[in-house]
Amino acid sequence: MTPEKIALGSQLFNDKRFSSTGEVSLRDCHDPAKAFTDSPLKTSEGISKLTGTRNAPTSSTRRTSPTSSGRPLADLEEPSQHPFINPVEMGLADHEPILKIVRSDPTYVDMFRKSFGVEPPRSRCST
Repeated sequence: MTPEKIALGSQLFNDKRFSSTGEVSLRDCHDPAKAFTDSPLKTSEGISKLTGTRNAPTSSTRRTSPTSSGRPLADLEEPSQHPFINPVEMGLADHEPILKIVRSDPTYVDMFRKSFGVEPPRSRCST
């Protein structure tokens, strides 16, 4: 962990542009003020107040409990991929809109450079 990676993680966690409607960020269902859950809701609300079949688990135990999301998982990174392409949660068809944002937004480009020493692929930054 570095201060740069923590700042990048916070930026990603709070970015509503990663939902199809621009209304929802990961923070909406994993609220730090509620132990990174969306309690007291019994079923989490995603885009346009749609509800799915489950409640957002706390994201604070992700390191120690990779199966706490109710989905079978291959590793600890996998849970972060699902909400974006779930039609009820964040509603994207695929991850391309996210990649476009982090590869073209100057703030993200700078944050990834400072955190990991990487530049975005030039061929994929087209608008």
